[in-house]
Amino acid sequence: RLGAARAEALGFVNRVVAPDRLMDDALAVATTIAKGSTTSIRGYKRILNCTLSEGVTEATALEYKLAAEAGQGPDLREGLAAFRARRDPDFTRGGA
Repeated sequence: RLGAARAEALGFVNRVVAPDRLMDDALAVATTIAKGSTTSIRGYKRILNCTLSEGVTEATALEYKLAAEAGQGPDLREGLAAFRARRDPDFTRGGA
């Protein structure tokens, strides 16, 4: 068995919260994720599903492929432009 504090110390989880704060913190994380690029979110979901269904080797190959594609897309250009202009990015929206 692995307790929450130990799991955090080992890097298995990135945050441990009190049970009464769990929903508020989960919604805050979800809100942050939802502000991101739907292309990236879709890619992360594909990689996670691939890891679970096919394994780490296949998921790693998919990650490299999707990173190469993302490096040429409009969301990357928007992210860089927003960073240079010190503003929030306005990513294209589509279903994740």
